Amino acid sequence: MIIAQSIFKTPVLTALWAAAFLMSAASEPQPAAKNPVFPGAPKLDGRSMISIVADPKAASAHEILHFAWAKNWAVRRGDWKLIGAFEPKTGTMRLSLHNLAESKPEVKDHATEQPEIVKQLMALHVAWEKEVDMK
Repeated sequence: MIIAQSIFKTPVLTALWAAAFLMSAASEPQPAAKNPVFPGAPKLDGRSMISIVADPKAASAHEILHFAWAKNWAVRRGDWKLIGAFEPKTGTMRLSLHNLAESKPEVKDHATEQPEIVKQLMALHVAWEKEVDMK
């Protein structure tokens, strides 16, 4: 049951609602790699949000969140978010690292002072990109 005017503090992606709706509408469980609506379509990599809708205090099923749009992407783990922004004039990817716990989280770029975190998040992004077969 959803409580009126309740606030969920667990970070989620809008796209995860699709996984929640599909799971709640499916007559039988679907394998994680199978898209139950469009067979042959790319794998749905989200997890259902039903547990946090039912209980706002429930832990998120996502330790890591991935985002991708056009040639840009981002990956978030904990308070850190690495953003890859494609620069069309140069054909290069610009990386910036942000601490989301800061009062203005995407203002300061921490990439040069936290190269190890950049390396870790970049490795997570590359692995995810291969897993979902991004093209």
